[in-house]
Amino acid sequence: MNKKQLLITALVVLQVGLAIGLVYWIQREDSVNNNTSANTGRILYLSPNGNDSNPGTQTQPVKTISKANSLLQPGDTLQILSGTYTHKFLITTSGTASMRIKIQAAPGATVVFDGGETINPVADVLGSYLDISGITFKNADKVCASIKGQHNTVSQVTVTGCGTHGINVGGKNILVENSTAYDTNMENAGCTSNCSWGSGLKVSEGGEDIVLRYNRIYHNYGEGIAVTKGKRVTVHNNHSYDNYSVNIYIDNSSDVVIDRNMATCTSNKKYNREGNHPSAILIGVEQYTGWGAQLNNVTISNNLLAYCNRGIMYWETEVAGGGLKNVKIINNTLWGSHNTALTLNSDGSHSGTIIANNIIHQPDDKLVYVPSNAGLTFSNNFWVGTKLPSSTVRSATDKSGDVKLVKAPVFDDRNSFKLQSSSPAINAGTTVALTLDAYGLPRPHGGAYDIGAHEYQPEGTVTGTATVTVSTTAPVTTSPPVTTTAPITTTPPVSTTIAVTTPPVTTTIAATTPPITTTIAATSPAPTTPIVTATRTPSPTITYTPTPTPSFIPSSLQNVTFYFSKLRENQTYTSKQLYQGDTMRFRNFDPKKVRVVHVALFDYSLQYYRPIVITKRTSSSMHVRSQYLLPSKRSYAYIVRFEDIATKQTVTRSYILKTK
Repeated sequence: MNKKQLLITALVVLQVGLAIGLVYWIQREDSVNNNTSANTGRILYLSPNGNDSNPGTQTQPVKTISKANSLLQPGDTLQILSGTYTHKFLITTSGTASMRIKIQAAPGATVVFDGGETINPVADVLGSYLDISGITFKNADKVCASIKGQHNTVSQVTVTGCGTHGINVGGKNILVENSTAYDTNMENAGCTSNCSWGSGLKVSEGGEDIVLRYNRIYHNYGEGIAVTKGKRVTVHNNHSYDNYSVNIYIDNSSDVVIDRNMATCTSNKKYNREGNHPSAILIGVEQYTGWGAQLNNVTISNNLLAYCNRGIMYWETEVAGGGLKNVKIINNTLWGSHNTALTLNSDGSHSGTIIANNIIHQPDDKLVYVPSNAGLTFSNNFWVGTKLPSSTVRSATDKSGDVKLVKAPVFDDRNSFKLQSSSPAINAGTTVALTLDAYGLPRPHGGAYDIGAHEYQPEGTVTGTATVTVSTTAPVTTSPPVTTTAPITTTPPVSTTIAVTTPPVTTTIAATTPPITTTIAATSPAPTTPIVTATRTPSPTITYTPTPTPSFIPSSLQNVTFYFSKLRENQTYTSKQLYQGDTMRFRNFDPKKVRVVHVALFDYSLQYYRPIVITKRTSSSMHVRSQYLLPSKRSYAYIVRFEDIATKQTVTRSYILKTK
């Protein structure tokens, strides 16, 4: 029997350079360290108007955290209602890996634990498998928040008015994220000699397997972020600026990664030490009894460092055998230091240390101070200045001159540190063990690694091929002849470029034509089966969806979303309009089935969550505003996470706004 068999196979392979959506970031960051689980226990309530003889229900809350601590069991959630609490926040109970305990500000609540400058620490977390969020700890005699135990998460916490440290992390497998520390180490305010050195956010002895990310640390009268006697610590995507002593300090610690941070200084001199701005990143080996010299295996990469006294500095060792051991200073951008951009003193003994792929700029040509290059290897650095440094720190593969950034770097604008498309730093680096740059873009891109914190690439480049195979089995008799149309393979592959936006973009790739026209000759005998004609849509549509909503989520969350009474999505407003806020209302929201568990304001430029204030809350709306005026010409997104009360499953929605 004569028959026709037509097989069309289309294969499209896409490589996307940058596809970072808000939901992707939230879900990715939630999974780090496995410090998450589904809570299936009770919901308890704490109120300043409660009574410790109460059972802790919503209508009969308890009054003190000590009572709540005695009631909490694995899987429970403690909702803390608005108010200022003047007793110690002591948590000794623990959850489990599969049944974590959540201790959080109730939706829309403003919760403050005030130590009155007599309690130390105000928050003392000794239990494990705990999630603590949305609380302010202030006015401590010494430490505002001490985080110990294991597998604990601290998020959206604010510390201020602390005598010494803001958040002091001494536990194991601890995550601190999206939190703020300012005006800590207050006993140092006004000090001119023999000063103390507390930190806004500190990893101390006992701190192991720690992640510090997306935190804002500023205006502290000591160190900003410090890793002291820590092991296996990652510090990434934080902004630390205008701290009295140093913005980021690595002290006698091992297996530390300092990656994708901003450490910058402004013209504000209030927090200057002896009239000088702090160093952006400082490395040292201080003496601690029984600790020895343990600075080893440190990576400082993809950091944006600008306008401080020094960019990166190793100052000294106080311990025999100390020095830079297996330290990698790679792909950083050091800009506009008031003193030497890169200082590596010869105190101690250095070995296995690499300084490569860095952009190093200093306006007075004080690019480096390196008395000896023993144990140090320099390669593929870009020197920006009128004079080159000594040949002892240069290599044949270095670059110099105008590096061509998009503009002079701005202390809080990550994008101002990017390379222009014509920058000589592009493809001029050596191969290093980095897979991402300061912006989350893959390294390398193109022929080789770029120099500096930015790996240049046209954002959102899409390339691919379309291959169509047509085959027939046994010719058929047609009158008139049959014509079939199909796209053809093109060489080189079809390319199109799209801008990265959120929500996801839809783009159409034009047809790769002219189409093939195939004429099937007439044959005899006549066919006994129908003629089959196959066509392919000339313009296929490709939709980019980084994290689609899973189909198995409860029906209560399928269509839930939110909007504002005045502000419209994707519109541009003045900073003051966003600061004053608006009423956020919910669609398809059943308060008996769904609750709001998280609200945040995301800054696209900094990849940073900015603080917000919820001033009023009802069952179907809440009034939100920024905690301070937002920088202009920025894109922001309000992010709301909804939770199904019965199953504890969540979905996240975003709403994009801009400032003029």
